[in-house]
Amino acid sequence: MKAAPATYAFRRTITLTAAPTEAVFALCADDNYTVKINGKAAGTSGRRNSTVTDWLDVKAQFRAGENKIEIT
Repeated sequence: MKAAPATYAFRRTITLTAAPTEAVFALCADDNYTVKINGKAAGTSGRRNSTVTDWLDVKAQFRAGENKIEIT
């Protein structure tokens, strides 16, 4: 049985006491993905059917206080 195509959204809000000195995401997906932090694009996968891990330096997107992360 083949599953129907779907888009899933993973969302999390975190609170930081200070802007980070380092912040890296490691993402692996079997399809395309988009990462947004605080509503701004932070990274995207430009390929399909790949299981290669992408390492994204996202330090510049985070700030002290509340930060919203979304991966679709």
